[in-house]
Amino acid sequence: MKTFAIYCTSRTGSTWLCEMLMKTGEFGPSGEHFNPELIVGLKEKVGLSPDCSLEEYWKAACFYYGAPERMVVKCGWPVAPDIHDLVKPDACVFLSRNDKIRQAVSLYRSEMTNVWSFWDKPKQCDIVVGEILQRLTNIVVAEHRILGWLQGNGIEPLDVTYEELCRDPMQNLVDIAEHFGRPVDRVKNIETKIRIDDWTANAVKAVNETLGVIPVHVPLDA
Repeated sequence: MKTFAIYCTSRTGSTWLCEMLMKTGEFGPSGEHFNPELIVGLKEKVGLSPDCSLEEYWKAACFYYGAPERMVVKCGWPVAPDIHDLVKPDACVFLSRNDKIRQAVSLYRSEMTNVWSFWDKPKQCDIVVGEILQRLTNIVVAEHRILGWLQGNGIEPLDVTYEELCRDPMQNLVDIAEHFGRPVDRVKNIETKIRIDDWTANAVKAVNETLGVIPVHVPLDA
């Protein structure tokens, strides 16, 4: 059974990438299949015991979605190693974001307003720089650990950045599908999902001003 994986941190465009992969028709349900809420919901739908193993859940998920040869799983740290061992993907992508400050701002905003989808109307919240900096540190640490795990286990992903996706989503989609061994033609209706409003600009400015005085600390043992 061929499966594929996307390893990433939050707010790197992973959901958007999964949507694009499914639009090609070459990939089945793609996304965060090991999200705890999704696991609980699927267990209820198929009548699995709440205490069943992840292996039992994954077998049931593949059967339920009906596309075991084309599943794409996305996940981050700390679950990536366990999911990798379970799913045994044939190929994987490491998706990151160069602009970590904007990434942290986006994560903070989504967590504070509970608006995660690009298509939903964005909401605003108070800009608390300390909270954004904490998320920035968490992102850097998680990415460091994912990369260390990949390198330490000889796993060679295709490296893709959010910025590259935004610059040329179609070409990146073609490259990723080819890396997964399922070449695709160009797909219509691929949209660049990027939004920068005054709230985002103000939050980024506030963080940059603070970082001029306070460095982001990443533990040496991260």
